[in-house]
Amino acid sequence: MFSWGEDCHQVFWSKHPPVDGSAEARVHQFNPGYLIRGLSAGHSVLSFIKTNGNAFIIRTHENKDGRRVRGKQKFVECREKLRAVSCTDDVVSLLTDSGSVLCVDTTRPPFTPRPMKELCNIPVCQVACGSQHSVALTHDGRVYTWGQDTRGQLGLGQGKPFANSPQQLRSLSSTPLVHVAAGGEQSFALSVSGGVFGWGRNDRGQLGLGDTTDRQTPAAVKGLNMKGTVHISCGKDHTATLTKGGAVFTFGSGQFGQLGHNSFSDQLRPRLVAELLGAKVTEIACGLNHTLVSTDAKKVYSFGCGEQGQLGHGGESHPSVPLPVQLPQGSSDGPDIRNIFAGGNCSFATCSSNEETHEEPNNDGVSNAPQSCLDDMIDKWTSECDAKTWKKIKQEIHRTFSTASCMNQSFLEKRKEKHFQTSSKYHGMNLSLARLAFKRLVRKDDVLSEVVAAVLKLLPSFEDPVGVEGLRIFLLLNDLLHVIQKLHRPQSTELAQAVAAAVLKLSAENLQVIGNWWTTLSASKISAYVRVWKKALSDLLSSSLVLPRSSFRNLLQVLQYMYNANSRTSESQRLPDSDFYLLMDPIFLGLDLRQWTLQTKQRMMDAEPLIVGRFPIVMDLTSKKLILDTYAEIIKATHDHHRYFLFGVLCGLALHNQCIIYLPFSMALFKKLLSVKPSLEDLMEFSPDVGKSLLSILEEYGDKELESLGLDFLISWDGTDVDLDPTNPEKTVTSQNKKEFVDAYVNHVFNTSVESVFLEFKRGFYTVYDQDLLKVLRPKELQEVLQGKDFCDWKTLKQNTLYEPPYQVDHPNMQMFWEVFDELTEDQKKKFLWFVTGFERLPILDNKSMIIRLKNVGDVSQDQFYPEALTCHSFLDLPLYSTREIMKTKLTEALSNSRAERSENTL
Repeated sequence: MFSWGEDCHQVFWSKHPPVDGSAEARVHQFNPGYLIRGLSAGHSVLSFIKTNGNAFIIRTHENKDGRRVRGKQKFVECREKLRAVSCTDDVVSLLTDSGSVLCVDTTRPPFTPRPMKELCNIPVCQVACGSQHSVALTHDGRVYTWGQDTRGQLGLGQGKPFANSPQQLRSLSSTPLVHVAAGGEQSFALSVSGGVFGWGRNDRGQLGLGDTTDRQTPAAVKGLNMKGTVHISCGKDHTATLTKGGAVFTFGSGQFGQLGHNSFSDQLRPRLVAELLGAKVTEIACGLNHTLVSTDAKKVYSFGCGEQGQLGHGGESHPSVPLPVQLPQGSSDGPDIRNIFAGGNCSFATCSSNEETHEEPNNDGVSNAPQSCLDDMIDKWTSECDAKTWKKIKQEIHRTFSTASCMNQSFLEKRKEKHFQTSSKYHGMNLSLARLAFKRLVRKDDVLSEVVAAVLKLLPSFEDPVGVEGLRIFLLLNDLLHVIQKLHRPQSTELAQAVAAAVLKLSAENLQVIGNWWTTLSASKISAYVRVWKKALSDLLSSSLVLPRSSFRNLLQVLQYMYNANSRTSESQRLPDSDFYLLMDPIFLGLDLRQWTLQTKQRMMDAEPLIVGRFPIVMDLTSKKLILDTYAEIIKATHDHHRYFLFGVLCGLALHNQCIIYLPFSMALFKKLLSVKPSLEDLMEFSPDVGKSLLSILEEYGDKELESLGLDFLISWDGTDVDLDPTNPEKTVTSQNKKEFVDAYVNHVFNTSVESVFLEFKRGFYTVYDQDLLKVLRPKELQEVLQGKDFCDWKTLKQNTLYEPPYQVDHPNMQMFWEVFDELTEDQKKKFLWFVTGFERLPILDNKSMIIRLKNVGDVSQDQFYPEALTCHSFLDLPLYSTREIMKTKLTEALSNSRAERSENTL
C-alpha cells in the first residue's frame, strides 16, 4: 500500500517518520498485512475498512505549534460487517453489508456508531459525504440527504438550513440512480444510463451547469449527456467524472490546477482532460484541491494543489496537467495498483499481489447495472407457489411497480450499451423485450391485480422528472396497457385514467421528450399505443357510470399529444387521421355541442364541452357533419339576425367606400335608418295592394261600409294572426278609429314585425358610419347616395370612350360598332354597360366617370369569336368582324348570355 500527503494521517506507515522534512513529499510504501476495502478522509478524521468488515477511525487535532497531529487509531465496535465508509469534516458514515447506515460523531468519544433510525428498514447501497452533509442511495434507487443545507446541498428546495434526519429527495424519485457523490457543499447523483444531476453550491461552477448560481434542487448536467458517465468524484470546489470509455471530464474551481486543463481558470461546464486521452482511466478520486486518476496500465496520475505532498511527485507545487505519481518500484513491472483514494490533503493507493487478485476491487457502492432484473422476476411471480411464497412475491411486486425508478431501469437496451445514448430523442429501452415480458406477466390474474394496484398507488404521487430517464415509465405503461386490453381485462380502464392524469402533470419540456420518442417508434407500435387510448375512451363513453369529466379530458389530451407527434413523423411512417377517430353516439355529440354553445355564446365557464371545439381529431366526417347540422338547427333565428347585422355592415362599408350597390329597398328603410317614421305612402310603395286598401278605408269608407265589411283589429301578416290592439282583442274598426287602425297596421308592417332584424341591420350599418353625422341627409338623399342613379347618357359614353391600337375613333370597325350600338334597345344598352364595366348605375353627382376602352389584338377577320370584357379595367376586346350583321349577332348573343354565365361563375 502507498500513502502520500499531509503527515497528520500517518496511518499505515512508520509512527516515527524521517526528521529531514521530506516526509510529506515522499510516497510511503508499506505492507499493513491486510487489504483495504474502503477509505475516506475528512478535514479532521480518517476512516478505513478492512476486507474482513472491520472499521477503524483516526481523529486528528492541532498541537501547540498549530500543526495537525494524529490521534489514536480506534476500532469501531459493530455487530455487522462493514462494507463502505465516507467522512464529513467530523462525522464518519459507515455502511453495513445488510444496507444499514451507522454514524460516528468523532467529536464525542468514544466512537460509538449510531444507526440512522429513519433508514433502518430501507436498505442503502451507498453513502457519500461532503464537508457537513451526507447523501445516501438506497437499493431501490431513492436518495436521502441530511446535514447542513446552507447552499442547497441537500437538494430539498428552500427550507431550513439544517436537517437532523434523512429526508427523501423526491425530485429524483422517478430516475433510476446507481451512484451518489458529495464534495464541499455540492452533491451529485448518477443514473443507470449515465445521466448526471447536481445541486448545492455552484459559485465556482462545480455543478457544471454553465453558470455560478447555486441550485436548491437537482438539475441535469446537460454537458455530460450521452458521455456514458459511470463515476463521479467531488473535491471542495471541483468535480471530476469518468466515462465507461475511460475519459475524464472536470469542472469547477481551477485555482490550483486541479482540473488538469493546463490552466488555473474555473470551468463552468464539463471539459475533457485532453492530456489523459492516451490512456484509459479506470478510477478517479478527488481530494480537497487535487485530483488522482489511475489507468488500466496500473499507473497513477495527479494534478492540482501539492503544497503538502498530496500529488506524490516533486517539482512544481501546483501542476495543472496530469503528472505521474512517483510510486516506489517493487518489481520490474512496477506496483499492481488496485484502488486509489483521496481526501483532504491526503492520497492513498492500494496494490495487490498475485494471491490477492481474486478479491473484488472497491467500487464505492457503485453499480452501473440494473439493481434487479424484472424479466427474471416475472417468471418467479407467475409460477405456482404456496401462500408464504405468494406473500413475498406480492411484496416484491409492490416494491418494483410502486417505485418509478425501478420501472425506469427495466428493459434497457444493453446491446452495444445503447442505453447510454438516452436523450430527448432516444429512450434507450428494448420495448420488444418489455412487450414479451408483460405478456407473461398478465397470464396470472392475481399477479396482474397486484401490479395494477402498485402502479395505481405510484402514479398519483409521480413528480415531473428532472431527467429524461424518468419518463421511460410512460412507454412501458403504454405497452402494459396494450397487453392488458388485448386480454380484455377490466383493470385497463382505471389504469389508463391514472396514466393519463400523470402525463397531464408533466412539464411542456418533458411532454416534448415523450412526443419525440413516439416519433421514433414504428408505425405498428405507435398504432398500438393509439388503440390503447381509443379503447379506454370507448369504454368510458359506453360506461353507465357517472365519471368525472376530467377522466375523459385527460385521455383525449393524451390522444391529442399522440396525434401531434404523429404529424411530425415522415409521411411514409405517418398514421392516417382515421386511426384517431372514435365511434361516438349522436346523442352524446349533441349534448357536447350544447355545452360548447353555452360556453362560447353565453360565456358560461362551467359549461365545458369534451370534444366539440377541443378535440376534432377524434371525429370522422360523419360526426363533424352531424355537429354542423345540429348547430344550424340550434342557431336557426339567431343565425338570421347575425346575417342581417353583417348585411348592415356591408351596406355601411359600401357607403363609406363610395361603392354603388343597387338594392331596391323601399323608402321606409332609409327613413328608419334616419329615425323618420314610415307612412302609409311607404306601405303603398312596399305593398301597393295593401296600401290602396288602407287608403280606401281612410278616404272612401264610412260607418255603413265598414260595418258591412266586418273589419276588426285582428289581421293576418306573414301567415300569422296579429292583434293590433292586444289590450282590446277583436276590436271592431269604425269610422272613429279607422285612422288608428291604419296607423297600427303601418306600424306593425314597418316596425313591430321586423324589429329584431332591423335593429341588427341598423347596428351593423352604424358600426361603420356615425349615426349623428348621417342625419344631415334626408331619406331620399341617403337612398340616392347609396344606390346611385340610372345611366342613360349614351352620347356622353361614346365621347368618353378610349381606344387602344389598332383601334381609333375613325377605324372602320369602330364606325361599324357604334352603328350597331345605336340600334340596340335601351335594355340591351344597359346590358352592354354591365357587361363591360360591371356597373349599371352611377354615383348621384357623377356624370363623367363611366368610361370604357376598346381594344383588339390581330389584323385579320375574327368572325368566329365573341366580344370579351375585362370589367376591372372596363376593357372590351372587340374582334375584327367582316360585316355589320356578324358584329350585331355576336354582340347581342354575348349580351344575352353574359348574366347567366357570370352568375354560374360566381356560384
